[in-house]
Amino acid sequence: MKCITSWLAILGLATSFATPSATFAATGAPRIAVTDATTVSDGGGDQVARFDVLAVYDPVLITCPIDQPDCNRRQFSFCVGYRTVSGSAVAPGDFTAVDGQLSRTVVVDGPDLIDIGTVEVPVHGDALVEGTEHFSLQLSNGVGCANQGSLSDPVGEATIVDGAFGRPDLLVSRIELVDGCEIQLTLTNAGTGGVPESAYHPTAGAVLQMRADGAAWGGLRLLGADPSRLLQTPGASVVHRWFPDTPNLQLSAGLHQLEATIDQNNVVVESIETNNTRRQRASCVLH
Repeated sequence: MKCITSWLAILGLATSFATPSATFAATGAPRIAVTDATTVSDGGGDQVARFDVLAVYDPVLITCPIDQPDCNRRQFSFCVGYRTVSGSAVAPGDFTAVDGQLSRTVVVDGPDLIDIGTVEVPVHGDALVEGTEHFSLQLSNGVGCANQGSLSDPVGEATIVDGAFGRPDLLVSRIELVDGCEIQLTLTNAGTGGVPESAYHPTAGAVLQMRADGAAWGGLRLLGADPSRLLQTPGASVVHRWFPDTPNLQLSAGLHQLEATIDQNNVVVESIETNNTRRQRASCVLH
């Protein structure tokens, strides 16, 4: 009967029996690991690579006595050292070397992933074309406390994508008519640097302006044309349909001279400032 009742308790069915409760608890030494840093780019100036230091332990099924319902609780103390190690990215030019120690004491009552702490490493932007670079963060056993964890994955890698502190190069790479007479634009960042966040400001950002047959044909901020900020990646393109639901911006049948200018108000500092405008003839055929 004791065995049956115990399994009923596990399943949550033994609601009226004063029996021991089965639960999961931690067992053994937690395994300590460091994550790889989120990829960062030096094209936007100084940024931060973040490494998360975590501990995980294996659970075991135990039965707590009636008078000790919290017998599965355990207290862990962690004391973990860390230091950066140069690779193809070298301190202090590419990043600021850091070293130190993370300490944390925590009480857990079941299987869990324990966040010991985060190490932040400053990454520096520069004007050099260096390609993708790497450096690492290495963990070690800390000092001054009884560390209850064992190092299982003590090296995390940071990847720096080279923005060259490079400059973007915005251009309208294509103008076409789709679904009859709706204008569709392809915008491209042909430079080696990303478009800065300031270009996406909702009221002061870069402007995309269209003209048809010499007359203004609507305009909008870059945020409206590229809400996902795809152009922050060098070499990327985004396709934008030009006001498909605005009747007064629909073309009439016939041949039209279209002109689109990206960054008309020169918000973005580009590697080439003379290729923001594209002119193209297009024939509208109404069905």
